Amino acid sequence: MPDHNRNRNRDREANRKPPPRKIDTKWITDAHAIDNAAVDWAEEAGKYLVEKKLTASSLRRFFGEIRRIEGDFEKYNNDVPMLRARLAYDTGRKGKPGVKEFKDLVMPGLLAVEQDKSKFLRFIKMIEAIVAFHKANNGAQ
Repeated sequence: MPDHNRNRNRDREANRKPPPRKIDTKWITDAHAIDNAAVDWAEEAGKYLVEKKLTASSLRRFFGEIRRIEGDFEKYNNDVPMLRARLAYDTGRKGKPGVKEFKDLVMPGLLAVEQDKSKFLRFIKMIEAIVAFHKANNGAQ
């Protein structure tokens, strides 16, 4: 019986997909860079985060925070760097599944924003696409 379990675990390991590459910062920094490759990446990221059991509520919390900043960017642009702290906190919180993987995927994009409104808006589009594909792939509530 132990050999059976070992084989089953080996099969699971073989079927696991590697994580998608991290967000390409050109999608954030270049005004014309969001293209089909960016959308394909967001789809891959959304599916990967479903596999990692990231909950929709975890995504919504982060997405809600970036939407709050977007609502009055001039007033809240100093909160953009604090999004890094928010992701770090959420990652450490009781080992919530999928949060670390989400942070690892999007952190380079967040760092590329540099409190610039147009870059921030492109970052929002990428997060919005991840949320959409996460939902489309039955991301947990």
